[in-house]
Amino acid sequence: MSARASSNPRPARGSAVRLWDGRVWPCAGRYAGAPVFRYGWAPSGLATVRQLAADRLRPGGQDVAGWLVWGPANRPRWAYLFRRDLAAPKRPMTAAMRAGIERCNAAQQLCPTCGTDVGYRIPRSLGECWDCAAIARGESVESVDQHAAGDSPDPWAAEHQHHHRADAA
Repeated sequence: MSARASSNPRPARGSAVRLWDGRVWPCAGRYAGAPVFRYGWAPSGLATVRQLAADRLRPGGQDVAGWLVWGPANRPRWAYLFRRDLAAPKRPMTAAMRAGIERCNAAQQLCPTCGTDVGYRIPRSLGECWDCAAIARGESVESVDQHAAGDSPDPWAAEHQHHHRADAA
């Protein structure tokens, strides 16, 4: 295989951009006024939102400094690129934010049908606790409790017993 027949995508010939720090960097063109970089060709100093989040940073209101594009030409994937030097630190979790998250989690454990705190998140597919869903399907709650206790020969029930109430007797 020759040096020119590489599988790595290359920037468009003759297209380059002057970066904020004065460097000239090859790019694949421009979109919405910002340079487009193919996967593996973005300059150091630019990062996606996820890369910033991994470093406990956030874009902080800055404009998009570039675009990252990858994937097939008929269905490309795009991501914003932001400058790391302009990124702001993530806001710390406050006591009020933590209390709000705990209230949301507690609300997701409350069965809307029977009104009890079941100790696990209510599955969105059911919309109610396992016991209420079993009653709605015409099963007895005792059979659900037997599955949860592992008294049933059904291997599915033994694998998924963590979905049932811990206080079921």
